[in-house]
Amino acid sequence: MSSMNVVKSEEKDKKEEEKKESSTSTQINELEPEDLLWIEILKTLDKLEKGVEGDLSALGRATRNINRFRKRFPSTTWVRIIYTIIPSNYRKEFKDLICNFISDLPQQEIQLISNLAGVSIDDAKEKLKENNNDVFKALMEFIAEKEKLAKIEIKRKQEELKKEREAREKKTGKVTEVEDKDKDKGDKMEVDKEEDKDKDKDKKDDNAMEVDSDDKEKKDDDSKEAEDIKITLIPLKDRRQKRKFYPETYLFLQLLIALELFDREQYKLSLSIMERLINFSKEQNRRTSDLISSRLYQFHALCTQRLNGDSGLAVMRQFLFDNYQTASLQQNESAQSILIVLILQCYISTSSYSLANKFVEKAEFPESSESQYFARYHYYRGRIDCVQLQYSDSLYHMQQAIRRAPQTGAYGFKVNSTRWLIVIQLLMGDIPDRGIFKPKFDGNKDTNNPVLNEALKPFLEITECVRAGDLNRYQKCLTESKELFNKCGLAKILLRLRHNVIKTGLRKINKAYSKISLSDIAEKLGLSSQENAYFIVSKAIRDGVIDAKIDYENK
Repeated sequence: MSSMNVVKSEEKDKKEEEKKESSTSTQINELEPEDLLWIEILKTLDKLEKGVEGDLSALGRATRNINRFRKRFPSTTWVRIIYTIIPSNYRKEFKDLICNFISDLPQQEIQLISNLAGVSIDDAKEKLKENNNDVFKALMEFIAEKEKLAKIEIKRKQEELKKEREAREKKTGKVTEVEDKDKDKGDKMEVDKEEDKDKDKDKKDDNAMEVDSDDKEKKDDDSKEAEDIKITLIPLKDRRQKRKFYPETYLFLQLLIALELFDREQYKLSLSIMERLINFSKEQNRRTSDLISSRLYQFHALCTQRLNGDSGLAVMRQFLFDNYQTASLQQNESAQSILIVLILQCYISTSSYSLANKFVEKAEFPESSESQYFARYHYYRGRIDCVQLQYSDSLYHMQQAIRRAPQTGAYGFKVNSTRWLIVIQLLMGDIPDRGIFKPKFDGNKDTNNPVLNEALKPFLEITECVRAGDLNRYQKCLTESKELFNKCGLAKILLRLRHNVIKTGLRKINKAYSKISLSDIAEKLGLSSQENAYFIVSKAIRDGVIDAKIDYENK
């Protein structure tokens, strides 16, 4: 019987937990979008705090949320961050930075008080003036006033419930006096009353939050009144425990401000903030800030590219090498991974493939890097090996780049990697599978994306030219899609396929004709002269591409 009771109690606990979860989810759904965003910010800061205290997986999740907050913060949310999360000694610094994109900061402070306290803008202005423009103090006074009113209302309802209970007890007492004829029945009623009193005492001891309440109706009313009072400003995990402000929190919030300026195209100001944060992270030299510092290098390079155009990475080459040396000495693996990728991108943007190859041979890419950095590293390695005529290694790296790419999004990277993969397979003498020209990204195996299919259409035409051995059509495809090939960096690589097209055409002519003149071969292959056809055919015979003989007299 005891085991059955334990099982029943566990089932009741599960049901109560499910009810609580459903009630909390409904309450969250009823909140406004800005309040939902604020909850996300607090959860991210909690993860950041856990990461600093030892949970590295939580730290990784917090840093990955940086891009989620871009272009989402209204002005009042920035004001809320200033007065609730940031300590007073850093508040002026953050205020000066936020004023670069929020011109009417005092007005937004008034709006924040009005929204959170549920009062009019005029009342918020008056209260802010009374407290010498202290937003937090003014808001706390509004909340204290509302709490007083709520307590008064709760006490009034408690008194009403007491009166109703006393009236109910008097009525039940009269009935018992009329009906109480037998002494035995009277004794039983007294025993029952004493047992009820003992139960009520036990209930009071179990629940210390009940004040002068013996009825469930009164408890429900109190809980409803307490739920009506919402204080969403204070980001405290517990009323006794305040949120800690670590250097990682400072870097995280400053980076969000720099990205806000970046999205508003204030690149110079954003770049200056990032440079200052990079120096700050190097001075602190904390392993828990490595992930955030890697994001700093990434956005610093992006901001430099927006300022200087295509030559942006070439300008910061020395900056990248200096910081890579510092990251290696400090054993900052996350920063090493992004800096290696940026250095390779810098070399490839200036077509310095030999220097990039030497750098790759000496620099070891950290195995603990994130998958998106691994994907970019394999992509650049594949390009370098392709230029260096190492097609088998290049094919492996391109396949790894596509596999390690993010499962959702990053279409530009996936399409560009697929283009290089197609060309490398053609250079190796293989014809790519038809399905590679209709990619099904994001795990959707039923439908194709017509935009992606259109992006790979010129490469399908090149593949058909190589397969058919049609040199005229091949030259036409190169001229028609010249801009696309130059943009992808494949214009010069595709010229190597000319020899493959000619070899395929020669094989077809060799099968179809027992005798054919060199002039006809030149005409069919689209060669410029009979002499070119002679040299090409002789080389093909020597390499064993075709089994033929040249009649030098009749040509």
